[in-house]
Amino acid sequence: MMLIDKYVPEFDYSMANSKQIHGSKRQILSLLHDVNFNKSWLMRILFTMRGVPNQLLTLEKLIEDGLVVLEETEDEIIIGLIGQPWKWNGNVLSMTPDEFIAFREPNFMKIAMNFYIESLCGDDIQQVITVTRMYGTNQKAKKMFSRYWMMISPFSSIIRYEMLRVIKLELE
Repeated sequence: MMLIDKYVPEFDYSMANSKQIHGSKRQILSLLHDVNFNKSWLMRILFTMRGVPNQLLTLEKLIEDGLVVLEETEDEIIIGLIGQPWKWNGNVLSMTPDEFIAFREPNFMKIAMNFYIESLCGDDIQQVITVTRMYGTNQKAKKMFSRYWMMISPFSSIIRYEMLRVIKLELE
């Protein structure tokens, strides 16, 4: 069972990507915090289009900008936010992991993304899986998000693919 099941057990939208990466779980988790995803020109373009300054683009920077580490174990890290992504500023709310689980206020989306590392061949080869789940707290939020998601989902998938590609390039 992945931690994402604890934080977003029900969801309206979901996407998953994975990549085999040579390295240990510890190496990959350590790298996740500091790898600069701006090494991908595609990610630079997509984040610039969203209004994110073209600067250091790390998990730590995203956390500074509003994402919350919901939980981290030796083989998984899960980050999340509650907001209204269809609005330009996203209307992101600041909260603790327990508040994230309990949140029910209408007109918001609960969004969680994990990096789950599964050993394939001892400590040498890992399957790194990223799952993103989105849950609307009411019908209005689901309707607003569905319009946004129709336009953004292909780019969101590219971002996750690129994140895994950059991690692989850094370790191999």
